[in-house]
Amino acid sequence: MLASYIGFLVRQHIPITCDNWRSPDLKVGKEKIWSEIQACVSIEDGYLPKVTFVVVQKRHHTRLFPVNPKETDRSGKIMPGTVVDTGICHPREFDFYLNSHAGIQGTTYAAICCFG
Repeated sequence: MLASYIGFLVRQHIPITCDNWRSPDLKVGKEKIWSEIQACVSIEDGYLPKVTFVVVQKRHHTRLFPVNPKETDRSGKIMPGTVVDTGICHPREFDFYLNSHAGIQGTTYAAICCFG
């Protein structure tokens, strides 16, 4: 029963992940996404699932620093698992910064995750 429900959800909603896209990659990425959407439509008449784009980027100039020295790791960096979703994020779009792991050397760069 669970497998059939998951299959139903997958048929109704398709997530497309995009990792570290840069400007030159956008044209190729758009063509790839468009071909995937066309393939979905060609499967069955009237089949038009919702598509969610998940874009993750680490090539940005945003650095996160801890406010409270007691809330740091051993090297003084922000803790792994830190999520920032207010203040520096877009006011109307769903995006957030995620520090997924401990930084070994240098400044920790959190990934920015955007959904659309």
